[in-house]
Amino acid sequence: EEIAKEERLLDTLKQSFHNAQTRELKRQQGFFLEDTRGFIDEKFRAWLDDAKSRVFWLCAGPGMGKSVAMAHLCKQFKEHVLAVHFCQHNIVETGRTNLILLSLAYQ
Repeated sequence: EEIAKEERLLDTLKQSFHNAQTRELKRQQGFFLEDTRGFIDEKFRAWLDDAKSRVFWLCAGPGMGKSVAMAHLCKQFKEHVLAVHFCQHNIVETGRTNLILLSLAYQ
């Protein structure tokens, strides 16, 4: 019975975290301005053609538009995106490694 409770709690947490990530993805997509960040599409296409790498990692300083760019890529190339995770500076939990892995695995 105790194990069943823990499994239900874990399922609830996974679903809650996944729903939050989905909401953040949609929110970020609203900030994308057409005809901007064209370079990111080119970089992503080049990555798709590179059989050596299966992880597309976008890294830049705060406020550089990473979340908006990734939300755009998720929409533009949805058939190629298996999972996405958004870290948010104001929600510490989103940057915790175990929750990032849980979020990606759940998707």
